[in-house]
Amino acid sequence: MLIEDIDLSTLPSVYLLEKEQLPNLAAIYFVCDSKGQVLYIGRTVNLVERWKDHHRFQQLKRFNRKNIISISWMDCSKQINLLSKLENKLIKIYNPSLNWTRVVSPIRKITSFENNPIPLKVVDKYQPNYGNTKNVIEVEPWEELEPMPEGEARVMNRQFLYVDGVEIEVCYSTNEKYFVRYNVYWWIIYGRKNPNIVSDKVIQNLESAIDRLPTIRWSGYRFRVETIVFSEDDVEVESILFPLVMFEDLIRWLKLNYTGKSREELEKGEYKPKPDDPASIKLCAWLQRNSLSSLLQT
Repeated sequence: MLIEDIDLSTLPSVYLLEKEQLPNLAAIYFVCDSKGQVLYIGRTVNLVERWKDHHRFQQLKRFNRKNIISISWMDCSKQINLLSKLENKLIKIYNPSLNWTRVVSPIRKITSFENNPIPLKVVDKYQPNYGNTKNVIEVEPWEELEPMPEGEARVMNRQFLYVDGVEIEVCYSTNEKYFVRYNVYWWIIYGRKNPNIVSDKVIQNLESAIDRLPTIRWSGYRFRVETIVFSEDDVEVESILFPLVMFEDLIRWLKLNYTGKSREELEKGEYKPKPDDPASIKLCAWLQRNSLSSLLQT
């Protein structure tokens, strides 16, 4: 049978609030309302586990109050390697609304320290020369995502960039806003990938680092702990996101921590990283004359 000929009404299903009855198998699942409209399509190698803490559950639970929601599934136990392709093809066929739209949060008052409704062009006379920027992706400096409703997760994609052997994970949203997880910053600065957000005072540390920068650009930025879902991997993590340009500023201005010849060479963009240099100084040196946006894939 062709995938286009699948009759969703013949597939096994359970009501949303009975998700514990879902089977343990690899599947493509369809979230539908009582009229048969497909709201969401996803893939998983373990259906019941996926729905124990699904990032859309709270949102769908609210929908369920007015329109009974059910979960149908197509057994793909023998097609696990094709899950991603099947999911993409079915999404194109049914065009489910929740696969393409973000969760809308309540409108809140905008202050001068939040998303400014008036576009601002940042002019920095100390901005380094990035050379030929013909094909460089333009990344807005101040990018703050709206807070997610309680129980919801933010869907992101990611790219991995490499500079002098230093790995940088860059996350981006559906509207192409670019961010870095705090784990990346902590790894480069302190050599640890998973600090405890509370006991290691991650947010206070980030706020202090911002305060030490020789610019007021990031003053008032709010760091939030939230659940993030990487769509291509179907993986959920709890993290803190901050703008890619902020990350660059935090690393670029590490040169202020150095003195003597190293400081002078960093200031001039002439520092030559040594094999045993820490990741922080390697990336700091590179960022004196470059931007990570030049490495992003479109």
